[in-house]
Amino acid sequence: MITFPVCFTIYGVPRTKKNSMRSGFRQSKAWEIYERTAKFSAMPQLPAGRRYNVKAIVYRNALRGDLLNYLAGTSDIMEMRGVVHNDVEFVGWDGSRMYLDRNNPRVEITITEAA
Repeated sequence: MITFPVCFTIYGVPRTKKNSMRSGFRQSKAWEIYERTAKFSAMPQLPAGRRYNVKAIVYRNALRGDLLNYLAGTSDIMEMRGVVHNDVEFVGWDGSRMYLDRNNPRVEITITEAA
């Protein structure tokens, strides 16, 4: 039984998934490494077929990049690691922000059921 809100942290330097759109979509090498090496503080498995709101507080080691692309990469990682069956279940990203933390880059996740 899952009790909401569900909170956990993804440790590692958040990366965007995009590298270049000039020759079609390609995943960046940095994102591939991040996806393989990111550590979760806990890895919940949410019930499939429901709608969820995610609040992602992204802490980068440098303030550069596009928050929306970090959220897309985070969503894909959560799907790949089995937090959700399909990331289309994430219907909102209310309250998501990006901040600087050079010493402890991470993404703090809070998931609630959407109305």
